[in-house]
Amino acid sequence: MKMNNDLLQIVRKIKIPKRILTVGLMLSIAFAVSAVITPLIIKNFIDDVTYNNEVNSQLLYALIGLFLIQGLLNGLSTYILSLLCETMIYRLRLQLWSKILTLPLRFFNDNRPGELVSRLIGDIEEINMFLTEQVPKLLTNVVLIIGSLIALSLISFHMVLFIVIALALFLCVIVPFSKKMQTISYDFRLNVARLSAYFLRIIENIEVVKVYKTEEKEVDNGKKTLHSIFNLGMKEAKVYAFLEPLVMILSIILLTAVMGYGSYLISQGTLTFGGFLAAFLILFQLFSPLRAFSSIWVSYRTAAGASVFIHSIFSFKSEVTEELAQGPKQDAVEIRNLTFSYKETPVLKKVNIELKHGEVVAVVGPSGSGKSTLLKLLLGLYSPDSGSILYNGERVSHSAFYKSKIGYIPQDSLLFDASVETNVFYGNETKSSDAFLTLLHQNFMNFDYESLKDEFAPNLSGGQKQRVNILRALSKEREIIYLDEPTSNLDSESEAILQKYLHRNVENKLVVIIAHRLSTIINADRIIFLDNGQVTGEGTHHTLYNTHQKYRSYVDFQVLQ
Repeated sequence: MKMNNDLLQIVRKIKIPKRILTVGLMLSIAFAVSAVITPLIIKNFIDDVTYNNEVNSQLLYALIGLFLIQGLLNGLSTYILSLLCETMIYRLRLQLWSKILTLPLRFFNDNRPGELVSRLIGDIEEINMFLTEQVPKLLTNVVLIIGSLIALSLISFHMVLFIVIALALFLCVIVPFSKKMQTISYDFRLNVARLSAYFLRIIENIEVVKVYKTEEKEVDNGKKTLHSIFNLGMKEAKVYAFLEPLVMILSIILLTAVMGYGSYLISQGTLTFGGFLAAFLILFQLFSPLRAFSSIWVSYRTAAGASVFIHSIFSFKSEVTEELAQGPKQDAVEIRNLTFSYKETPVLKKVNIELKHGEVVAVVGPSGSGKSTLLKLLLGLYSPDSGSILYNGERVSHSAFYKSKIGYIPQDSLLFDASVETNVFYGNETKSSDAFLTLLHQNFMNFDYESLKDEFAPNLSGGQKQRVNILRALSKEREIIYLDEPTSNLDSESEAILQKYLHRNVENKLVVIIAHRLSTIINADRIIFLDNGQVTGEGTHHTLYNTHQKYRSYVDFQVLQ
């Protein structure tokens, strides 16, 4: 029941285009009316030949005209209903993509990229198949079934009762199989998503796999999931292998029973031969939608299963970002009693820091001390459990004004599949300053921008990628720059150039560096030492070296290295 409700909620969310639906239904009704009138005309035509020994040419011409009209109406209704469903699936995809981009970072941390993408594509495709392929059939077939039963009642009311009872028995057999298919389909898609995530992870780390010669081990790991998918696929095949012959057998039994009952009514004089033939044609007309109904119902159940994950994304709380609000100039970012946990594990505890414009601040500490988490909180990617980070009097995770002021240089080379130029100016809605453009064309950090700007960024070396990340942050002339291990892939000369640039241009900026390398932090105006999620020391390099035992050990270890 929950799965069915999820699908219904999704359909409500994307809003059905009412005008297109109305036109499609009217065409379907017109097609159904023309289809059910045809057997009635055939009845009169046959009865005239049988009982009056005359051929009614007007009825013959009417039949030819009806066949032409049916073909036209069927084509138009199919097109309009397909347009309806394609519009709905387009809206669903657009709304889903818009929703995903507003989700907090926690959502992406909890869902592996490969599995997430596979689920999104696979589940949307199941809903797409139901909406675009089965729903148009369903609407047309429902109208056709109702019209056929009405036409049949005009010929023989007893025949209608007989067929309705047979159809009820038919549905009682079909429905349980579709429920089974829903469960199998859900498990199948889940395993395919996990396999996609696994493949992506191995391919991304293929160098490690080859160096450590673990190919056979990874083949065995993949084999387990592939075997699960194979078993689920065979379960699905068994259901279909049983269901389709069953539908055929039930159809033949129904057809035979109607023939027998119709013959009995003719012998009793309550049904003419023309009426019997018309009833038989109507029954054949019913067979197509009835046989299609089984596949429609199974597709519906499959789509209902697919809708669970999609609806869960729509239900996930989006990040709240307030509209851009200009305020008085702020010269500090304030961290007040900040506490943060990840999956119930404390990471930061009662952290208090004031970061002022005009200074370079380095945050250091042992691995697992909370440095990267603090940076993500400063970037507004996480919301704290308690306490706050304020800029201009607003919490940074909710402030569009704050986010318009920050630049970010990540540790990893986060580049898009595009040219170097596109990556450097990504997110830069205004023209960069003349000073930056001059810097760009002067081979800043030994990076030959002019010759590399049209290169495909992912093909660059590690050091070149890091330079692109740095240039992207500097291109926006932001007042606050956050750097996460910015020089990990730079040579000593390029690192020195970057350090000089940051210190020379820091007068109206705040620069915060997360770093391990002594050369990166030693000249910082202030160093903050994090240990086990708490600030245990703060000051210049010389002050901390003389007063903070762990910082001294931290520095001495790097010197020895």
